[in-house]
Amino acid sequence: MEMNVAFKLSVIIALFVINSSQEEIKYGEFKPFETGNAAIGFPFGSIVGLYCVQGTNKGIEVFNNDNTANKIVKNSTLQQEFSNTYQFQVINATTALFKIKNLTTQINGSTFICQNPKLLLATVVGFNPINDVNPLCSSSYGSRFIFEDSVKNDIEMICTSEEGDPPVMMSTYIRDGDEINDVTSISTRTVSSYPHPSKTLSFSSYFNSSFNNSVFVCNVSQQLPAPYPSYQGSCFFGPILFLPFFSVAVTPPRVMFSDVKITIFNCTSNVSEVNLTWSNIPNHWIYNINEGVTYIELNVTDTGSDVGSADIQCVGNYRNKNITSTIRIRATNNPGRVIAVLLVVMVICFCLICLIVPMVYKYRLTVSAGENSSTSNANDRNTSNNDGIVPPIESQIDNSNALNLPSDNYTNINSSLFTYDSGGYLSPCEPLQEYEQYDIVN
Repeated sequence: MEMNVAFKLSVIIALFVINSSQEEIKYGEFKPFETGNAAIGFPFGSIVGLYCVQGTNKGIEVFNNDNTANKIVKNSTLQQEFSNTYQFQVINATTALFKIKNLTTQINGSTFICQNPKLLLATVVGFNPINDVNPLCSSSYGSRFIFEDSVKNDIEMICTSEEGDPPVMMSTYIRDGDEINDVTSISTRTVSSYPHPSKTLSFSSYFNSSFNNSVFVCNVSQQLPAPYPSYQGSCFFGPILFLPFFSVAVTPPRVMFSDVKITIFNCTSNVSEVNLTWSNIPNHWIYNINEGVTYIELNVTDTGSDVGSADIQCVGNYRNKNITSTIRIRATNNPGRVIAVLLVVMVICFCLICLIVPMVYKYRLTVSAGENSSTSNANDRNTSNNDGIVPPIESQIDNSNALNLPSDNYTNINSSLFTYDSGGYLSPCEPLQEYEQYDIVN
């Protein structure tokens, strides 16, 4: 009993000393042949230490099972020709340590035997674990926001993982809500050795609005030998959002300033990863800018003493595509200028009235004078024409048949304005003017 305690204590002390001096060593142990499974996994490139517990440190032999005749360790001593690859160290009276300086692919899978008096063996299995950043998902479109007007060809969903040893296993599928569509069998597999071994699983399809809100998912696993845990990793691309187009909108689109000096302008986009910026802001304005995921806000606290015309622009940039939306400023915040403009307009109107009224009055006087002159001339001409006509003697006129008409219903007509024609009837000397016609008053 005391011997077992002393043995265990000596092994613990030896392990503590070794581990303190060489922390990079990966340790294992030769196992009895009867166990059947003696495989032990170690990362490639590591230093492997295998403990051989025989109950004695005398006459220990170690050799590769592929070459039993060529002993690496003979009579507890490392043979010189193997000194570049292996090391052997007696720990105590019962235990020795056999070390592999560098686990390479040539040594991988080799079974080493440590004997005398026991037959112990260890199968060294090397592996190359992938790091925990694998896999990586991406898209040939470059963005999860897909604009329907720009989709012309198939879009490729890509899953890339570092290759390991043992090889990694990859699977891909499209998840749409609770529905999962495995696309591993129709995905394309490619391998690459530069700059390091890797493999890619890509799925190509013509994506349309039916894929809206769907997610491309990729799973990667690597089964590592004991005692190391296996690796499980995944990545996704999405959810994929189909949009009719990339848009940027501003509110309000137009502003008419009077004496307002405080206002807020907003600019929004239908894409969350958009980069929004303001431009053409008047230099004398005092303002601050607040930004969100899909918006940018221009908070103007003072527009200064004067605001002229300006076109403030909100520029949205997404995947090298720029869209600009403009706010038009058409105003002034100086009331005195407005009053001055109104006074100028009133003065101009008054001057025009003063010029037009006399001209109209003068014109009307001229027209009236011309009409009176025409009437006087007509009367003079009629008088001269009637001078050569001898009126009939009143005694010669037969009034026996004359009608006795009441004079109250008739108007006397100046006979000087008429002459006798060949039939003995009176006829006007010339056509009556409009102002010379008379109406009979009843």
